[in-house]
Amino acid sequence: MLAHNIFFFGTLFFLLGVFGASLHGGFFILLATFLFITTATGVFMKKRETQWLWLAGLSILILAGALYYGLDDAKFHSVQLPKGGLVGFSGIIANDPKVKEDAQEFVVRLSEPFSGRVLLKTARYPQFEYGDTVRVEGKLLIPNSSSYALYLEKERISASVQRPQIERTGSGGGLPFFRTLFQIKHKILDSFQDILPAKEAALLSGITLGDQSTFSADFKNAMKQSGTTHLVALSGYNITILLWAAISLMVFFVRRRVAVVIAFVVMCAFVLATGAEASVVRAAVMGAIVLLAGEWGRAYDIRNAVMLAALLMTVQNPKVLLFDVGFQLSFLALLGIVYLKPALQSFIPQSKRSTLLSLQDNFFTTVAAQLAVIPILILNFGNFSLVGVFSNLLVLEVVPLTMGLGFLAGGFSFLSNVVAVSIGWLLWIFLKFQIMVIEFFGNLGISADVGMGATGAVIYYALLIGIIVYAERHFSKTHAT
Repeated sequence: MLAHNIFFFGTLFFLLGVFGASLHGGFFILLATFLFITTATGVFMKKRETQWLWLAGLSILILAGALYYGLDDAKFHSVQLPKGGLVGFSGIIANDPKVKEDAQEFVVRLSEPFSGRVLLKTARYPQFEYGDTVRVEGKLLIPNSSSYALYLEKERISASVQRPQIERTGSGGGLPFFRTLFQIKHKILDSFQDILPAKEAALLSGITLGDQSTFSADFKNAMKQSGTTHLVALSGYNITILLWAAISLMVFFVRRRVAVVIAFVVMCAFVLATGAEASVVRAAVMGAIVLLAGEWGRAYDIRNAVMLAALLMTVQNPKVLLFDVGFQLSFLALLGIVYLKPALQSFIPQSKRSTLLSLQDNFFTTVAAQLAVIPILILNFGNFSLVGVFSNLLVLEVVPLTMGLGFLAGGFSFLSNVVAVSIGWLLWIFLKFQIMVIEFFGNLGISADVGMGATGAVIYYALLIGIIVYAERHFSKTHAT
């Protein structure tokens, strides 16, 4: 078996083990592994094809994945939390606080004699920062809702405290590297507020840095109804444009190989500064692989790149595989674009394909991505937008340019406010257009409220796979003819 296939199937088996353990299916994991090894070994004995022997051996990694999840889960539940109703504890703020319209949220890493991480939800003022040491008094809440508990576990949070009494006892803690990143991030967000009207600045903050703190409730609802929420969920768009901008700028000062290394460092800093969300980490891993493969002349396999991204994220936090909706949406949308989009395009005769304003390409990209995530949207939110294809078809034409100009404006805010303001005038045109599209389709309020169980999702994806397989065979025959 070739090395890239060994990596693919080994990673797949490991992830299946993690997935099964996430469902607490210990017995079924053992049974499935035993049956697969037995079957693969039997096929090898009959056909003498070595790939079946490889598969039998690699399937042991199913057990390794399940064991890894179990050890990680046991470590998470071994934390020492304060006992009782009203409790007091000290700790350090371990993330960049999320500021909302009337509140702020942040995670505190508890100091000895306690351990673990606790989510605090408090008033907007006074505002706290990463690295602040605090003394907290309040009622410790262990979530009863299974879905909310799993969400907190995925975030490595053991409990929460609502509206506690908080006293800041120090500042400047944590890692200086993270403090600097968060300060740069907030400086850029402030610059957007300085050069643009409030609504346009809010959208630009969401598109470039994933910050939604200044979004109104009405605008959030408009994005949901128009199927454009993904625009402010950091993804491959951000990473691709950031890499392009960094390399294009640095090649004027250093050799291209050095520029690539600098762009890679900038990308890592961007991921950390924006909270290292699932979609951004996935996009960063994919972007890094594409970047390095192109520069060093190595073959690039999208299938293995996706598996590598999934493996790295799952090793870092096994709970993202089943309990992180953003992780699932990000990967499924990517797979839809990679595999389903070409399948859909293959049904269109070459003579009728158009590249005018990239509308046709954006249409297939949007349709493929949305078809790939419909079951996840229904299972988690109960509905999906019926106008998302049309709204995305319009806004995706200007999103890359908006993001590129947004990064430039943020960068020049450290050097020349005059240049940043000049870029802001051009940015306003594109942002105003996107807001008009989002609000127009959002006000239509056309969405589908449907139900779908796990069985329905399996059938749905089986149909999509069937379309892909049929399209590949149809395209191959047509090309051969």
